[in-house]
This record gives sequence, structure tokens and C-alpha cells, in this order.
Amino acid sequence: MLTVGATGTNWGLAAALYGRELGIDTVLALIDQPEDGHVREQMRRLRSSGATIHLTRTKPLTIAAAPWLFLRHSHGLRLPYYLPAGGSAPIGVLGYVEAGLELGEQVRAGELPEPRNIVTAVGSGGTAAGLALGCALAGLRSRVLGVVVNDTLPLAASDLTRLADRTATVLRKRGAAFDLPPLRLASTRAYLGNGYGHPTSEAAAASDIAAATGLRLDPVYTAKAFAAALTADPGGPVLFLNTYGPRQ
Repeated sequence: MLTVGATGTNWGLAAALYGRELGIDTVLALIDQPEDGHVREQMRRLRSSGATIHLTRTKPLTIAAAPWLFLRHSHGLRLPYYLPAGGSAPIGVLGYVEAGLELGEQVRAGELPEPRNIVTAVGSGGTAAGLALGCALAGLRSRVLGVVVNDTLPLAASDLTRLADRTATVLRKRGAAFDLPPLRLASTRAYLGNGYGHPTSEAAAASDIAAATGLRLDPVYTAKAFAAALTADPGGPVLFLNTYGPRQ
């Protein structure tokens, strides 16, 4: 299988490790991001994962190299299976549809109030799209606010909504019957800064606030999202979804 990401990719590492476990050869095309300790350590993990790595540097070079990568790693007439960045295809989005349904169960059980806003980082779109669809199916009126941290993909609210609609189509094809209300989904690029992986002062300040409560964030995704959560509409409860999974 062939997938893409940046040099600090958690998605690419997960794909490589699960691929190795299942006996599937994994090819990673990686673009550059600002280098720091995490990126250097992640590249060490990626090189140890068994994946074949191609440093394609930029999105245009990755697109230009794509035909060669598919032919280079084909087996006869069998081309590699392509996985979109972040796994943000309808099947991958189903994971966060389940998260939205679980959130609905928690609200009905009185474990937390119904959020007015759910704030999460958007790197490839799957998390926000799945949450919005899951919350709608659960009957929640919560708005999902996707905080865009990636400047290489189209991640406007309309793009995320189309991904959610494609996921709803997959569910219907598998026998699910439902009337879907309009999705409450928005996105913002106000916290992106100079681009993917570039630190911002707002994210650094948000990370310090989170650390004081014992919450660990990363500068690429969740610190930027938490900065948005701190300034979200105070007209009701705000739920911050921390998607950072640090290796301990």
C-alpha cells in the first residue's frame, strides 16, 4: 500500500506498523515539515518500521512522482493500494462517526452537557467530518469546529461536508436507513500560522495553559486547536477533542 504524509507523520507510522503486522508492504511518500526533536525521532521510528520511504519534499514533487512510485512498487499488473493522507476516506471516517455516536450516548446518560462547540484539529479532514456526521446521527445540535493546521489540502467546511456526505453514502449502501439533518460543521484557518508544522505564539501560549492542568499538547495539531477552543463562542459548553497520542 502507498500513502503520503509529512516527515513527522503519526498516520504514516501507524500505517507502516499495522501493515507490517498484516504482512502488507508499506510505501511512504513524505513531504518536508519544520524539523524539531519530534520530527527527528519520528523519522527514526519510520525508518525502523519496515516501510519504504521516499522523501518527496513538497506536494508538487509528490504529485509529479506519483506515477513512478506506483510503477516502482507494483507487482506485475498489481499496483499498490492507495490510502489517502490521514486515512481520510469514507471507511476511515467511520471511526469518528462512532466517536460522535458515543458522545451522544454520554450526553443522554448525563455524563456531560451537550456541547455548543466541539473543537478539533484538522490535518486531513476525517476527524471533523466523522464527528459532524456522528453527532448529527446521534441527534446532537453541537457544531464541530475544525481548526485547520495543514496548508497543502483543501479543508474548507464544504470539503469536510462532502467527505461526511460520502461517508453517509457508505453507511446507506451497507443497509443503514436514516434521515440526515444538516451538518453543523465549520472550519477556520485563523490559527494555521505560516503553515503545517510551523509554531505560533497562540499555540505556545495555549500549550502552556494546558500543561498547567496536566494536559499535554503537540505544537503541530492540538496546541493550535486548543488555542481556538480557548476563544470559541462562550454561549455554551465547549468540548476540546485532544487527538494527540504521544508515545510514552
